[in-house]
Amino acid sequence: MAEIDTQPKYYDYGIPQTKQFEGFRDKTYLDTLGNPTIGYGFNLNDKNMRSLVPADVISGQRPLSQKEADSIFLVRYNQAAKDAFTYLGDDMLKLDPERQAIIVDMAYNMGPNKLAEFKQLKKAISEGDYNKAASEMKNSSWYKQTGNRAKHHVLKFSEQK
Repeated sequence: MAEIDTQPKYYDYGIPQTKQFEGFRDKTYLDTLGNPTIGYGFNLNDKNMRSLVPADVISGQRPLSQKEADSIFLVRYNQAAKDAFTYLGDDMLKLDPERQAIIVDMAYNMGPNKLAEFKQLKKAISEGDYNKAASEMKNSSWYKQTGNRAKHHVLKFSEQK
């Protein structure tokens, strides 16, 4: 009989964590960069994201339901996970699930192109130097722009496991 793996995975930490950091809004608002946004940080200037949000919600005729937002979130979160694994390659597998969830959250929050700019973070992770990785997170515009989210990630990344 096969043994069932009951160890937590990155998404066990990451999905509730990312939802908490993003917060849910059922109506369009402007994010910190002035982008029209809805749901769990769904940037409506992104054509891929815009294609997932119902047209009558985008036009303001009705709010986005929690059920719709949760479905869209999973599509976006799964893409962020793919982006995070692409960014780190096999080094992603060296991370414990909490640290994996942090990299996925960063991909969710800033997208793959901005994440790819964190070259020294990637190098520190590759070398297994998580204090240096946390320092690289802290030494960024992203850290200054994201407040408690970034502080949480830096603290958790540098913790001894």
